[in-house]
Amino acid sequence: MYKNTMNNIHNFLTNKKIVFYGPAFTKDKDSLNLDTFDYVIITNNMVSIFFEKYPNLLNCKVILVTNILYTKFHIQTILQYDRNIALYFTACDVAGNILKQSISKSKIHIMGIPHFQFGIPLILTRILIFLYCVQFKELYITGATFYNATNIHECYEDPRYIIPQARKFNVFSMDSQKHNIPYNIYVARSICLQKQNITL
Repeated sequence: MYKNTMNNIHNFLTNKKIVFYGPAFTKDKDSLNLDTFDYVIITNNMVSIFFEKYPNLLNCKVILVTNILYTKFHIQTILQYDRNIALYFTACDVAGNILKQSISKSKIHIMGIPHFQFGIPLILTRILIFLYCVQFKELYITGATFYNATNIHECYEDPRYIIPQARKFNVFSMDSQKHNIPYNIYVARSICLQKQNITL
């Protein structure tokens, strides 16, 4: 897959139950008990939406995955919820360096960019590639539809998820040249089929 620089995080997640809680609407979210998992992975602006919905998580630790755009323009929102976030994953040093100005460096981990044949991987695909070598107990994926909608506003369970700065950079317009959706789906499905402890 790709050379990983986060081996200590691999150890953290070994034998753990993990849920990827994406921003799209999926029916299973209504009955999902997050406290049955060890870690929940959320992305970008889900940080405020998620903690409004789940203010009293007891057992599940939260991992926030952030990109450059969200980290750069919404660092204050991230800081507001920092006490509730166990770990931060970022795609590159730029986002990581912004976080390190205000957040404990021990919580911040740079994922790096995996080898990807077509364009840039979406966050779920990137997470699956990263977790490929992790001996986790279970990975449950919800809220991921790979933009199976007619416009960007229909892709999220909460319209607040897409930040103003990202409206012009989305998979229906300028980002369409960066993210190859069919290839992302292919890679994600392939990994899920290879590991029987993943529920997509």
